[in-house]
Amino acid sequence: MKKLTFLLLPFLFFAASAQTSTDAQLNKRLKTYMALSKELDFAGVMNYMHPRIFTIVPKEQLVQTMETAFNTPGMKITFDSMAVVAISPIYKTGSANYRKVDYYMSMNIALNDSMDLADKQIADVMLASFRQGFPGKKITVQTATNSIQVSGKELMFAIKDAQAPEWLFLGYDRSNPKLAQQLYPKQVRQHFKLL
Repeated sequence: MKKLTFLLLPFLFFAASAQTSTDAQLNKRLKTYMALSKELDFAGVMNYMHPRIFTIVPKEQLVQTMETAFNTPGMKITFDSMAVVAISPIYKTGSANYRKVDYYMSMNIALNDSMDLADKQIADVMLASFRQGFPGKKITVQTATNSIQVSGKELMFAIKDAQAPEWLFLGYDRSNPKLAQQLYPKQVRQHFKLL
């Protein structure tokens, strides 16, 4: 469950300078979703997530897991910069509409004094842990602030279908093909060249 939490973190939090689309409803929902994300209002964020995720993890359990992850003793997580890079045209399959949202995120994890990153052994253990939790991301140890910077590109989808008459969102984790197969039909993954 903890791994799923780290997999969901990147797509829950993206940004203030989002590239807009010509779809006013999508733009409005993205704006609300972003505001809830910045406030760390996990219960509110869940209202903007496609219900497909709740067949894997119940909503209440996911909220509790996210709150626990963000209230970890000894760590303070903040998001430095987040920005939507591109929103794809609609891909329609059956009655479902998909739009791929590419975005960039950078977050800072400040550690308390008990984990001094100036100690190379501690820094190496933390780097290995964060590389596992955030595969493919740039992980930087900042000894001056006793923090770790995580940054990189992510993607998520806006989905409108029979379960979601308004745009709802789901992240796409390239490092977890099993989860991607559970969340996205094969034709969607093929169309967006994610196989």
